[in-house]
Amino acid sequence: MAFVKQRFGQTIAYRTAIGYLHRLNFVRKRPRKRLKKADPNQQKAFAAALQELERSRCARSVTVYLDQGQIWMDVLLRLMWCLKGKPAEVDSFSPGKKKLRFYLAVVRPLGGVITLQVDWFNQENTARFLEKVRSKLERYRIDLVWDSAPWNRGVIVRQALARDRIHSQRLPAYSPEMNAAEPWIKWVKEVLAENTCWLELKALGRAFNGFVASMSRRAQQILRRCVPQTMGYYWQ
Repeated sequence: MAFVKQRFGQTIAYRTAIGYLHRLNFVRKRPRKRLKKADPNQQKAFAAALQELERSRCARSVTVYLDQGQIWMDVLLRLMWCLKGKPAEVDSFSPGKKKLRFYLAVVRPLGGVITLQVDWFNQENTARFLEKVRSKLERYRIDLVWDSAPWNRGVIVRQALARDRIHSQRLPAYSPEMNAAEPWIKWVKEVLAENTCWLELKALGRAFNGFVASMSRRAQQILRRCVPQTMGYYWQ
């Protein structure tokens, strides 16, 4: 309304302004960050390489998207339904900064998920997780799509990649939307953390394991939800 007053010298009601915006085909959306440090040329080149990788896939090969996630014990506040005139409140037991840390791999086109809970992210735990991924996909060629976080680099990680015969494909910098593991992390937070406070870290860990176990029945849902966002980067 301040814009209308400044530009046209008129004052209008809030609901009138909303009505005008709707008639002009505007909608209200929650914005998503666009990382300006990302290199569009690198993103386009990676998307083209990923497209070629998918086209030339042999019968027993998979693309594994790897990432790390964390779920805080305290409440992750989100929109909720409540009665008119009643406050929207969620109980919090102030658990501090305790959180569940985990490695995640989304396996396409199988629609599988592999996870590992850890105390910290470091090279040793990354190597452990790569070994677990290989054990779960013993007879497959694995192309690994992941970022260049500090715990994903180094001598220990390079040795693990060679030992487990995993072909590394590094994401361009500042391109988390191109990692198909990101939507799964958002998904698990929706289920376990939104408007929920956990009293014990072990209880959160058990609930996380239960959610992961349910993935064995949701292969098609995983494939629909966990897609690398490469539209606009030569992906067809």
